[in-house]
Order: sequence, then C-alpha cells, then structure tokens
Amino acid sequence: MKRLPFVLAIACLLVADRGYAEKLKGFLSDVSPAAIVVDGQTIRLAPDTDVDRSNHKDITAKDLRIGWEVEVETTGAAGALVAKRVLVKTARFQEEKIEGVVEGVSATHFSVDGDEIHLAGGNVPKELKAGMRFKGKGIRQDDRSILLKEGQIMPAEFVGEEAQFMAAVSQEIGQVRSKLKTVKDPELQAYVDRVGRSLVPKWVDPKVFQFTFTLVDDPSLNAFAMPDGTVVVHSGLLAVLENEAQLATVLGHEIAHATHRHGYRGFKDQQKKQMWIGLASLGAGIALGDKADSPWVGIATGLATNLTLQAMVNGHGRKQEDEADIVGLHYMIDAGYDYMQAPEVWRVFGKHTQDQGRVENFFFGNHSTHAARINNLTKEINAEYRAQVPREALKTNAAEYQKVAANVRALVAKEQAAAHEKREKLETAQRGLADSLQRNPNDAAAHHEMARVLWAQGGEKNAEAVLQHMAAAIQLEPTTPAPWRDIGLVLASMGDANRAAQAFDRYLQLAPDAPEGPKLREFLDAVRQPPPR
Repeated sequence: MKRLPFVLAIACLLVADRGYAEKLKGFLSDVSPAAIVVDGQTIRLAPDTDVDRSNHKDITAKDLRIGWEVEVETTGAAGALVAKRVLVKTARFQEEKIEGVVEGVSATHFSVDGDEIHLAGGNVPKELKAGMRFKGKGIRQDDRSILLKEGQIMPAEFVGEEAQFMAAVSQEIGQVRSKLKTVKDPELQAYVDRVGRSLVPKWVDPKVFQFTFTLVDDPSLNAFAMPDGTVVVHSGLLAVLENEAQLATVLGHEIAHATHRHGYRGFKDQQKKQMWIGLASLGAGIALGDKADSPWVGIATGLATNLTLQAMVNGHGRKQEDEADIVGLHYMIDAGYDYMQAPEVWRVFGKHTQDQGRVENFFFGNHSTHAARINNLTKEINAEYRAQVPREALKTNAAEYQKVAANVRALVAKEQAAAHEKREKLETAQRGLADSLQRNPNDAAAHHEMARVLWAQGGEKNAEAVLQHMAAAIQLEPTTPAPWRDIGLVLASMGDANRAAQAFDRYLQLAPDAPEGPKLREFLDAVRQPPPR
C-alpha cells in the first residue's frame, strides 16, 4: 500500500484525535442535565463545565434555557464534543421597549404582540382591553416575560389626527380597490381569503379594520396592505411559494402593517402625509394619449395608484418593515402554521430576486436584505417559540397549496405572455419615434410621445431620458398644456413634489378648466402648506 506523505499522515492523526478547543456559536435548541444542543450540534455537559453570563453571578448548567444565544468552547472529537465553557450572550435583566397591540388581559398580566407583561405591584388596570395599543419600557426576565417599568395606553380606535388621516385616505383606498385586476376565479379568491382571515387576530374590531384579501392577476412577486385592512396579493407571488405556511408568512406580514398603523406612522415619520393625499384620483380624469391605441393610454391611472401606494404602503421605514416580519410571524404561529417556513420564504425569494435592501415593489421596498431577514426571523423563533411551540403540532398544508399554485401558475404564464406582447409593441413604438425624431428633431409631439413610451417601458429607470424628451417638447411648444401635466406626474412619482407643483401650476394656467384640475389644486395646496410638526 502506498504510504501517505509524512506531513499528511500527521495531519490525519490530528484530525482523528481533536483535543484542541473549538468555539461554537448559536442558539440553544435543546437543554438537558447531560447535554445541550446548539443549532443542531449536540454537546455533552461535564461536571467541570464552566457557565458564564454577565449579571448572573451564580449561574450553573441547570439554569440554561432554550432560546438563549451562546458561545461554547468544546473539546473532543466530532460527534463526541464536550463543553469546557458556555458563555451566555443573551443579556440578563435587559431593559426593552414595548410597543404594540394588547392581545389578552388577565388580573395579573397582559400580553403585547405575544410578550407577557407583568406589573411590579398591583393588578392590571381595568380599563386595559384587548385591541388597545400599548407603549412603554420593561425588564426582560429569564422566562421571557417582561416586568413593566412604565407604560402608556392608547385607544384601539382611530382618534384625532389619525382619524383625520383615515378619513382622508378612504376615498383613495376605494379608488385603488376599484382598479385592481382581480383574478376571476372564485375558488382561488376564496382560498386566499380563507387563509388570510385565519391569521387576523381575534382582538381585531371589525369597526376599526375591515380586513379583505384579494388575489390580483399580476406576475410580479408582490403583496401590499392598506391602512384599513385591504390586503392585496399578486398571483406571481403565489406561483413561487411552496406551501400554505409560506403564504401565511406573507399575509401575516401585511396584516401587521395594518394592525400596527404603519401607513399612518410612515406618514408621520416622513412628514409627507398631507403632500400625497388625493393623488390616487388624478388618473381618473387624465387621458394622456391623443389616440386610443397610444401605449401611454392607461398609464396615468397606474402612475397615480403607484403614488398613493408608495405613500400609504411603501412609505414604511425599515424598522416598521422588520416589525411587520416579527409580528406577522407571531400571527402565523398563532394560526397553527410551521414557523420554520417563515425564514424559508426568503430563501424562495432569493431564487427569483437579487439579495438587496431595496427592490422595486411594495413587498420588498426598503426591507432588510434576504439574509438579514432570515437571520432576524430565525433568532426570534429560537428565542420565543422553539421551546414553547412543538413544531410537530404545526402545519404547512403543502399538498393543498400545490393544487392551488398549479392553477395560479397557469394564470401567471398567460400574464407573462401578455406582458411580452406589450413590450414588443412598446419597442416597435420606440423605434418608430426614434426614426421620426432623427428625421425631424424639432417634432414636439414625437418628443412627448417618446417620453411616454420610455416611461411605460421602464418607469424611473428611464427617468433621465423621459425628462429630457418632456423638456424638449415643452421647449419646442411651451404653450401646449399636456407635456406640463405629464412631466408633473413623472416628477411627483419620483418624489420631487416641488418641481411637480411648478409643472402642475403651469399646466393649470394653460388649461384652467381641465377635468383633473380640482385634484391638482389640492396637491398644490398641500405642497405649499408647512409640514406638520
């Protein structure tokens, strides 16, 4: 037999008898007097195993709890590791902020988004009811409950400025709903509605949130929620998910956006609420194409809808998006779905989208990256649910879901074919307009139409070229109203409210009786109004 080189032989011996220490980092997924399991790796506890934790002087191995984050120094060979030292990284008696919705109340404690809250002395106030909002601070205990230090109760219903906000956006919500291209299949709609309603918390008052769940015919990976509880799911999303638990993850996330007032909070955070209210109905009175078959016809409605949804839905900051992930996880587990399918959703999406912090649709907009979301959800599962909720009792409903997904994929295939045909028509229009402008660079109408086609093809991706062609049309024919209106819509969709207002103002000077005039004037008044403090 051929002898191994001396160095390689020594290396093999070292690997076979690993006596040196190795550090393992992760979460405790199981604990017993004899061993611990760190992210699937079993490590035996010895009588001399040292256990350390900041602010926990007399801690021993008996105090270790499932869900704690640890760093373990081990010795021994693979498959027979022994813990020399267990460093608990989960802080003890850490002060935490509490902000969420009260889900249950008893005489001695209450729960906020799944966290059990105890008072240091006395009983829970009688006026505290499920559905109310709560904000405060407390000390996290080793049993995961929170000892309350201070707190503030807020009403469940919409009051004050928030009630004004809801009244102002109700018309826009109705218009958005009326423009949705719903899937014309009662069974598919009923399925999405059934799953969605099973996730709505029991404390929800139907007078406050009117939750509805609608499947729309759109191949993109998208879902969004409006402040009143209107939840919309694109067919493309259902086509790529693998089971019902993953759908529940998405729907739970969107329900959380509504229950936790992210639409209103987003407006307050960005101080843009007054600026965007009323834009949805701009599209109703605007006919952007002179010809019925113009590729720009109908784009105004889509643009106005985008503006409203960006304001109400995609205005959420990353903190609120991550909060919706965690609260949505709570909702789907409460409904009996397998929590490990929540991080799996982002592995599925990773196959279809690049891992980036901002993707151009509402479900992904301004979220953490796929990897970060997987990590956040896994940490929450390890800390809050793995020990308390046996996974074998949870469901995925994969077989039923795949029957539904097969029908949805057929719809998506048709939609993708139609989108391909539309792209071909736009490309043909672009080539024709380019030839026309090459022959006559001073053709204002051709510049205007080229801008429309470019916007229809790529939206903000083509913004520079769109604005150049719009500007050329205005420079060549400054008294023609339509280009002023259209450049205003483009600028508004890009968030440039001040320049959009200048364009709309000039348009109304040239066309004072325009049918969309009242809505544009509302927009102008809002832009000129100082932002709320």
